[in-house]
Amino acid sequence: MAAPGQAEEFSAREWKDGEAHEVLPKVFLGSMEAAKDKESLKAHGVTHVLTVNGKEPAFKDDFKYKVIKFGGEDGPLTPHLSESLSFVDAGVAAGGVLIHCTHGTGRSAAMAIAAAMKENGKGTPAGVGDFAEAFRVVKLRRPGTDPPMTFQQELGEWASSKSA
Repeated sequence: MAAPGQAEEFSAREWKDGEAHEVLPKVFLGSMEAAKDKESLKAHGVTHVLTVNGKEPAFKDDFKYKVIKFGGEDGPLTPHLSESLSFVDAGVAAGGVLIHCTHGTGRSAAMAIAAAMKENGKGTPAGVGDFAEAFRVVKLRRPGTDPPMTFQQELGEWASSKSA
């Protein structure tokens, strides 16, 4: 088990075509193409799919879905965090979760960073870890990670509000 504030090291997996990467144990960050790849979803044990681009699920009968529709391209994010992170936790407990948007680098990356912040904060009084460290971990495992600046600011404020 990792020390409070630090994610555990693990052997991260990747979809065969690079459309998704495991950024935390059993948490995959990917594109719309990854969400349409039923074979890879099943091969990686994914049971839950968090869709962060408002698109309809591809395989409604095969996976559990949560679809988030934002009012605009970049937010706001924080009203969706609690319910989305609970969905991610349920997915991890059931086998695995894919978090995706269109390219898997912006909106879904922000959700994956939030999940990493929550994971890194386990055992700490705030319950949420540092944004910069979570961003670093997710970007290390999915190099194209580049969430909108507004989401980055929101996640930093979310962490600050939890530690206040």
